[in-house]
Amino acid sequence: MTRFTMLLVAASAAMWIHSSAAVAGTLKVCPTGCTYSTIQSAIDAAQTGDSIKIATGTYTENLLIDPPVAAKNLTLLGSGTHQTIIDGSQGECVMQIDKGYTVSISGLTITNGKCPPAGGILTDGTLTLTNVTVSHNEGEEGGGGIANDVDGTLTLINSTLNDNTALSQTSGMGGGLVNFGTASLIDTIVSRNIAPAQGGGIENQGRMQIINSSIANNTSNLLGGGIDNRNSSLGTGPATVTITNSSLSNNTAFTGGGFFNSDGIIKVTATTIRNNSAGEGGGLENSFKGTTTLTNSPVSDNIASTDAGGISNDRGILTLNHSPVTNNKAISTTGAKGGGLGIFGGTVQLNHSPVTHNAASGPIGGLGGGIVITDGGSLTLKRSRVTANDASTVGGGIYIFTGSASLQNSPVRRNQPDNCVNVPGC
Repeated sequence: MTRFTMLLVAASAAMWIHSSAAVAGTLKVCPTGCTYSTIQSAIDAAQTGDSIKIATGTYTENLLIDPPVAAKNLTLLGSGTHQTIIDGSQGECVMQIDKGYTVSISGLTITNGKCPPAGGILTDGTLTLTNVTVSHNEGEEGGGGIANDVDGTLTLINSTLNDNTALSQTSGMGGGLVNFGTASLIDTIVSRNIAPAQGGGIENQGRMQIINSSIANNTSNLLGGGIDNRNSSLGTGPATVTITNSSLSNNTAFTGGGFFNSDGIIKVTATTIRNNSAGEGGGLENSFKGTTTLTNSPVSDNIASTDAGGISNDRGILTLNHSPVTNNKAISTTGAKGGGLGIFGGTVQLNHSPVTHNAASGPIGGLGGGIVITDGGSLTLKRSRVTANDASTVGGGIYIFTGSASLQNSPVRRNQPDNCVNVPGC
């Protein structure tokens, strides 16, 4: 009994010693007067579970969280986005995180980074940003602000990606963020980012969810002013974006002002798509093998300088549920068509989604003020009226070049100068 009691005491002591050694510590960084004057030196000294508390100041560093860094789980705590600033000095990425590391960052700004894959942050690990601003960074190929690689899991909460740029005129993508892995944006703003090729705000080739967030004032010279979504050449499965309780506004592109869906899947719920602009698909374009579904998500006040002021469906599958298409315009100095919706092949169904007060105008065009159908496209309207649209030439409501339209409890009325062209039963 005595020996057993002694063994229990010894075991308890060993457990106490082990637990004490495992208690997470806090390392403090400040410009002067702390154990660590640089963030990298604290990272190098940290153990798994430690926190690094960073005082007010600007730290000109290019941080590496990769072997031989011992801390596999690490937290960086700034003093606020206006107080704690990590400046990459355009010498490299501001921060790189390797696979196998879990990092949480809050209360700071990451700025002035410049490197080929991502100006601000390049991550293969598990990264959470809370109350973090990533701004004024430059990536040569993509991810002006952040690049989340195929192994990465990225979460942004109450954060901002603004004024970042992907530089390459031929391949620059994802001005704010490029995602090949898994990403979540919650209560986050993506604004004023630029990518010449595609994805002015966001380039997604992985899996992404966007909740209670704003994608606004981003620019691409080609595809997807706000978001570009397309399958990766890495064969990682369909690129998928779900957007909920958010807004896409004032984004600009050559095609797909709000977003461009190439061949992936986009599901949009309770989200506004408004005041975007493009050459084609002012609000959005669903293209090729893309599948896009809008539910309770109005598409309004978008502009195209050629065709499809609100929505362009180019051979894809598009479904609108309780999502009105209103006040969109296709305006051209030569000829425009499809003020509200342009169906250029593919299949489109509108359920309880009226098409109203749209316009198509041009001196030799101006066809399909509400809807235009070409290239054998198929349209089904279910309880979706087409009213009060205007075409400067003909087909104020619906104009069909080649294709079909099924009108199910969907009146086409009060359009100018007429209601339909080549639409049986209209």
